[in-house]
Amino acid sequence: MSKRGQFATVLLFPRASFWTGVARLFDFGNNLASSRSILSSEKIDALSLAADWRALGFDMRQAIRKFEDEAHLR
Repeated sequence: MSKRGQFATVLLFPRASFWTGVARLFDFGNNLASSRSILSSEKIDALSLAADWRALGFDMRQAIRKFEDEAHLR
């Protein structure tokens, strides 16, 4: 499985429409910036930290497998 497909992305902010994206191109004063989050900041931090540890674990497992293959340990 690819690393990209391994980890689910958490939706932290409401999804904007296509036209909201177009409007942001011309929002030079940053008036359309949405700071309202679906989750609390503590929950966002916890989910981000958990995702970081999952990615680290994935990278470590890949490195160990590569080492074992190169050293003919498996």
